[in-house]
Amino acid sequence: MSTEKRDEASGEFTGPIELSDAEQVLFHGIAFEVGGIGQPRHSAENARRARDLMKSLLTRDAIPRWRLAYFFDADYRIGGRGKSRAEQFATNIPGRVTVERIFERPHFLKYLRYFIQGPALPCGAIDRFHKAVCACGGVTSGDVLPLRDLARSLCREFQLNPRDSADDWFKLALECEFTVEEARMVYDGIRRMK
Repeated sequence: MSTEKRDEASGEFTGPIELSDAEQVLFHGIAFEVGGIGQPRHSAENARRARDLMKSLLTRDAIPRWRLAYFFDADYRIGGRGKSRAEQFATNIPGRVTVERIFERPHFLKYLRYFIQGPALPCGAIDRFHKAVCACGGVTSGDVLPLRDLARSLCREFQLNPRDSADDWFKLALECEFTVEEARMVYDGIRRMK
């Protein structure tokens, strides 16, 4: 497993990434909620927009590397049995698999949204967790359990479903410069909530 910390340890929270004008047009043209009753169907045009947006973001290195690692690195996939999310996508696509084909899949849209907007948690929860991390002056092993407990408390306060939000707490911990192992401790603490 990777124990590398980010070298951008500035204390600044990344949040949503900035999109170029062309990327904004693509982003706003994508129907992110697909497949449910009464929701837009995933179309070829939607797939093209998602693919083109992702290619543009990759070309200009706009996506923070820990967000990309969440998708492309097997160490960042809890319960992935040694496969990254990208590798799992590849096993589910018939025929010759390319990265572009992965970007066109309807189930990739949630990852694209994460790459752009960051963890899907309430702003108040993100702010309070991030402030607590900054108050530590850099996360050490002794800080992880109190920060995990804070995440659990915020999960209750904001009435979040622990099973549904655990992965976003994992992502937030990565955003706040936790190692994968430390972020996993936050994830596990949230998942074990009743």
